[in-house]
Amino acid sequence: MKPTTAVLIRRKEWAIDGAKAWEEYLAAPAVVAAKTARLRQERLEKAVGDKVAAEKAASERVRLNSASKAKKIPKTAILRKTKLVARKNSA
Repeated sequence: MKPTTAVLIRRKEWAIDGAKAWEEYLAAPAVVAAKTARLRQERLEKAVGDKVAAEKAASERVRLNSASKAKKIPKTAILRKTKLVARKNSA
């Protein structure tokens, strides 16, 4: 193989590698934006789930408080039950 042929082959390989690197460089903002959007969506879904769990725990606490007044149940049992409900629903 002639030295000039080897140089031309290497130049062609470098050009291919450079084109791939340039495509990755140009695609990087889109990849970062997609990842950011996915993480934001997950954070919003978790916040909604936590809010629903808190609302359920609050409604359960209200229900148990009204039931405890009628049945004379100690408040510690009510707090323990609502904490278990909140953990179960948020997980």
